[in-house]
Amino acid sequence: MSPAAMLVACVGAGLGERLDAASLRSVGQLCGEARCLADGGKPAFWSWLDLSRLPRPTAFFDTEASRLPRFAGVTSINLQFCETLRDEHLSLLPPAVRRLALDACPAITDAGVKPVSSACCKRLELLTLYCCPRVGTASVLALSLRCPSLTTLSLSGNKQ
Repeated sequence: MSPAAMLVACVGAGLGERLDAASLRSVGQLCGEARCLADGGKPAFWSWLDLSRLPRPTAFFDTEASRLPRFAGVTSINLQFCETLRDEHLSLLPPAVRRLALDACPAITDAGVKPVSSACCKRLELLTLYCCPRVGTASVLALSLRCPSLTTLSLSGNKQ
């Protein structure tokens, strides 16, 4: 079986959701079938994105890729350790996000968490803000008022 056929078979079996963005980008450069799949083959393929391993994770927002139809169904995003992530990026999250990891994103403030609580309000189940020193009480208040499905909130390492 060719590498492309193996990738397509893995995606069909649900294993493609475990590929991070960097791996998918690498495979897509080498394989036409993966490129085709990446361009919108299966919506479930795009339910989980790990942008933390990309050289420029904020490019997902800066290039407006977050607004592309293939990302409309994204439910989980990992942006951990993204020093360049800003509050304005969070207002561009896909609307279906239920799980969001923003650990060690030092530029995120209460002003950035507020749009998350509005955009993802009733769907947001998990939010991690470990070591985000500029996030405080205002974020907790906004999340508690707007996010009834939120069951996990991590604020470890935050002094506020």
